[in-house]
Amino acid sequence: MNQSKKVIVIGAGAAGIAAATRLYEKGIEDVLVLEAENRIGGRIFTFDLPNDDGFIELGAQWIHGEEKNVVFQLISGRDLILSEKLPYNNFEFVRSTSEIINREISDQLHKYLINIQNSDEEFDQKEFKCSGDYFLYRIKEMFRDSKMNAISSEIKNEFIQWWHQYMNSYDGTDSWFDSSILSLSEYCNCEGDSAIAWKKPGYRTLFSVLMEKAQEMSKGRFLESNVLTNKEVKKIRVNDNDVTVECQDGSSYSVNHVILTVSLGVLKEQSERLFENISLPESKVKAIEKLGIGCVNKLFFKFPYQWIPQDRNGICVLWRNEDIEEYSKQGLKWVTDIFAFCRVDNAPNMICGWVTGPSARKIELLEESEVKTQVTRLLRKLVGHQYTIPDPEYFIGGKWSSNPHFRGSYRFLTPETDAMPAVVDSLIAPLKNENNIPVILFAGEGTHKHYYSTVHGAVETGWREADRILTLSSCK
Repeated sequence: MNQSKKVIVIGAGAAGIAAATRLYEKGIEDVLVLEAENRIGGRIFTFDLPNDDGFIELGAQWIHGEEKNVVFQLISGRDLILSEKLPYNNFEFVRSTSEIINREISDQLHKYLINIQNSDEEFDQKEFKCSGDYFLYRIKEMFRDSKMNAISSEIKNEFIQWWHQYMNSYDGTDSWFDSSILSLSEYCNCEGDSAIAWKKPGYRTLFSVLMEKAQEMSKGRFLESNVLTNKEVKKIRVNDNDVTVECQDGSSYSVNHVILTVSLGVLKEQSERLFENISLPESKVKAIEKLGIGCVNKLFFKFPYQWIPQDRNGICVLWRNEDIEEYSKQGLKWVTDIFAFCRVDNAPNMICGWVTGPSARKIELLEESEVKTQVTRLLRKLVGHQYTIPDPEYFIGGKWSSNPHFRGSYRFLTPETDAMPAVVDSLIAPLKNENNIPVILFAGEGTHKHYYSTVHGAVETGWREADRILTLSSCK
């Protein structure tokens, strides 16, 4: 049965809900959100632990910054964020030999690396092919400082490898050589605390805030009536006077406009077969092809008690090449790519491991028992002489790559896009019908020029495309 709507929003993540509520609040109540998953949230995925053990964030974790951050502005004054949080810079660095790095040395190295990451120093971007080249240049420059002479070359090299893994989690890349040098100037940080943690019930609270006015206007029916889950879209067909959206369950809708908020990973996989009766411009095809999206996953292990001391946030692992080779021979290279284990806000007996790239994708396909066994073995090897580490009760990990509704974590600029100055504009550009009316619009974190990879960026893009529709006579 074909149903008529003015606007369909595909995806109930931050961008999708932001777009739909903006339209609803401005008078377009005939808007419907179609979500392929069985929940709203998209890459915000707050998960309640059994037995009232707290909650974890399998996706977006923090509010990144305060100034000019629309998420922070939306929740400001609502008592939704933690006033006291874990000490995110207070880590113990441990070599794969089980040697604990002297705290003075690790603090010094960590501080230097953070300063490089946050540096406002101007440089000639033409000198570097990618972010990795720039960071290696700056790190070698740092190591020429006489204060570094007392640190062995082995430890320096292991710190470089650790920093490489950390930056991959920051940028969403498999390698820092995959990240454009332009990303250092294109991405914008919001001033203020860069890791603001949520109180219970977690990041999902954002959706209650975004929907607050629409829920009030609809007498509490917006979420129930205007957002449908388990609705996977298989085809978007542009007709003479409308657009048809077909779902896998056989339902279809005739609409004036579609706002598509899926990830870049989904566009890469589905764009060739998703659209019918309309051709994607070559510039958009190239943008989808050349922009990058990687995989960053968190691995949560629930223990009977918290064994990391209260004054520490966690453990960072420095790997010797010999140990990486040994693990690789056993088919366990993925273990060596878990670069940090952290305590978790709002889940006192939980420890979170961080992993990126091919190893993150591999872990998604492993049995829970295998991950638990190998990670417990690693932790006992690293710090078993310091702490008594029990067997974890269970393991929960992200599956952002293998899930066909996401196919990755967040977008980044690649070196190939350096010669494409309008690449993000091409990704954003709406598809127009024969009457030159924008009928398919694009939102989501990947379509933000400067706040890509963030929730506040996603929200802004949802508002951007809703406002674009609001200017059209077809929706007045």
